[in-house]
Amino acid sequence: FALILALVRHIVLAYKAIKDGIWDRNLFVGNELRGKTLTVLGYGRIGKMVCEYAKAFKMFPMFYDPPFLAKGRKGEKEVGFYTKIDDAFRYSDIVSCHLPLNEKTEGLITLEHFARMKPKALFINTARGEIIRNDDLLLALNEGYLESAALDVLPDELNPERRKKYIRGDILLTPHLGGCTTESMFA
Repeated sequence: FALILALVRHIVLAYKAIKDGIWDRNLFVGNELRGKTLTVLGYGRIGKMVCEYAKAFKMFPMFYDPPFLAKGRKGEKEVGFYTKIDDAFRYSDIVSCHLPLNEKTEGLITLEHFARMKPKALFINTARGEIIRNDDLLLALNEGYLESAALDVLPDELNPERRKKYIRGDILLTPHLGGCTTESMFA
């Protein structure tokens, strides 16, 4: 959720401007989260937590998770769901990926999904880099299908040469920090 806040409020870009001696909040007018639709792909432990945070921000949390729904389960109170991945992208202001990597999810998210998103939409991936076709994500940003993206994971993320193409103004890139806390790693 920190990545969502950083994108909608342009926190990293504002910090960089201040480091460069520019103090002008009008350059970084952000957006409210209230009333926006956030869809989590994958309604496991983390996806559920993200939906709870969305409720606290008065957002409309949704999820897409066919295996979860196939077991006859429904979402929690005030959390809706999509049965089609296309709808998850079409109707969302923000899509946050929390899917496991397996044979069904590898390369699942493509340019066609990003092209269906609302103008000014955001995409977050904290799951696995291989779930999205990353060249399609870059093309979607170039074509204006997305306003920006936050990526905590990449395919082959330890290769510094391959990371270079993701270092750009419309991507917030972090080094796989999602589960990197003192409590989770050293407890």
